[in-house]
Amino acid sequence: MNHSKRKRILELQAEEERFREKFPDLQQVIRSIVVEVTSWPEVERSNYVYGGTEFRIFNRNVGHIHSNGLLDLPFKKQVRDQVIACGMADWHHFGKKMMWVSVKISASSDFHKARPLLLLSCFIKARDYFGHFPELELFLRTELDRLQLPLEILQSAGYLHPQHEL
Repeated sequence: MNHSKRKRILELQAEEERFREKFPDLQQVIRSIVVEVTSWPEVERSNYVYGGTEFRIFNRNVGHIHSNGLLDLPFKKQVRDQVIACGMADWHHFGKKMMWVSVKISASSDFHKARPLLLLSCFIKARDYFGHFPELELFLRTELDRLQLPLEILQSAGYLHPQHEL
């Protein structure tokens, strides 16, 4: 890793520490989100290289939350654009060129906006493994069906919603 990149990572990690101090009440909300998401089948947590907590499924990043409550989720362009068009997230805080969306979490009640997107990200990243992990597929499909995401988002993600299959 070159010196300037390492320096930037250290700056971002220091910023995370400042956020933890600046938003102490938010840290409990973030901890409860981490507890819930890591209770989902096969989801693990790790430290995100740029600061915050990363969620991974089968060693694939499905999103991360910063200590200022900003939740970032990776999606391919088509899914990202649909998620933003439906008003479920904002452009990534680094700009429109990023293949990520951001959701601001300010209180526990805000997690209801982000939960469907985290589940969808898990579905997209894990679907190649469903044959070996049927309980994971059942969990994700049950949750996504219950949440009734907009059809445009499900279609862009390659999710065939049972209610809408031909």
